[in-house]
Amino acid sequence: MPSFEEHCRDCERLLGDRCEAVNRWIDAMFKRFGQDHRFVRHHWRGIDQAAALFGQLGRKAAIVHILKDCGFVPKDRDWKEGRVDRYGMDQSKVFNGYWDPATFERTARQLLDEDERLHPPHIDTNPLALQTNEEKVQKETHEQPGDRSRRFD
Repeated sequence: MPSFEEHCRDCERLLGDRCEAVNRWIDAMFKRFGQDHRFVRHHWRGIDQAAALFGQLGRKAAIVHILKDCGFVPKDRDWKEGRVDRYGMDQSKVFNGYWDPATFERTARQLLDEDERLHPPHIDTNPLALQTNEEKVQKETHEQPGDRSRRFD
């Protein structure tokens, strides 16, 4: 299983940024589920969630992270229907969790290029999209800046 540091080095090499927050977020459920944590965010829906939280770079970092862990990027449905094992690896393919570095880099770049064609980066002119996450939370919950008392009601 790749370490946090290995995920960060992969992101730095492929994306030019360590993307530490994204890599922590993807594996955050390890504390709750242990080795079985991958079903929570290691899939395309998790990648979409990373994009919503961290932007286009977060999306790319999530792809790199999940590819390294699982050997491909599963769909959320693959977990539910048992097409992947508890580590997110496709049960119909041979992948032992170890990547040859050159093969991983080539595969990651191909997947990132393909994803960029499907989800091209864009400038969102929607004024709400330009707000910070904190501003969005404040607006949605009607809380005043600095008022956290109502957040978890």
